Amino acid sequence: APCAPRAARSSSSSRKMAPQKRGAKAAAAAPAKRERKDPMLAGVEQALAMAEVPEGCRKMLLAAAPHCLGVARETREGPQRMLVDCIGQAVGSVQSKLAAETAAQAQQLAECLGARAGLE
Repeated sequence: APCAPRAARSSSSSRKMAPQKRGAKAAAAAPAKRERKDPMLAGVEQALAMAEVPEGCRKMLLAAAPHCLGVARETREGPQRMLVDCIGQAVGSVQSKLAAETAAQAQQLAECLGARAGLE
């Protein structure tokens, strides 16, 4: 009986399985489609990867980001708001660091161009 427990089923192999179609094995082995990521979330994940935070904290923020940032602001619960604030602080620190590095590079470029103009 199809609904009978395994122990009650006959152990004889008198019934054979129906043959599979040719493409069945190939279709079963094909990987599942990837879920498309939100490009804004990808940017946040990239910034979190660059943030100077302990590795455990980084992993927690990366895992929580889609569940917190994917929820409308007015419907977020307390823990989600707290994690969004933490993510915001980490991303803000990366933005500040990159802005400082950009300013330093711009200053160095200006000095090189000034020295070049003096040589010509």
